Amino acid sequence: MDTAEFQRINLAVCLAGACAWLGLTVYYAVKAALAKRTALSQGKSVGRAGGKFIASLILCACVVALPFAVWFKQFYVTGIIEACGVLGTVIAWRERLESMVKNS
Repeated sequence: MDTAEFQRINLAVCLAGACAWLGLTVYYAVKAALAKRTALSQGKSVGRAGGKFIASLILCACVVALPFAVWFKQFYVTGIIEACGVLGTVIAWRERLESMVKNS
């Protein structure tokens, strides 16, 4: 494979990871909003998201955006980095949802 083909594959993996990150973020944001609305309708109080949660989401977004800034020679490295960013986002959102359910 030539360099242009590797760049196209890297770009496709980067875009797929960014789309997955964005889709999961929207999905869990809607899910959290519904859980918060349900808890509030039942008369329970729900706290705001903590600084650790926000920092985790920002860092995961930076990890997902890293391969756009630094092109790696092997596209599987790009895939692993994108997967780490996406899985970190899932973990952060699940912990947030668990804390919302536990505190309410």
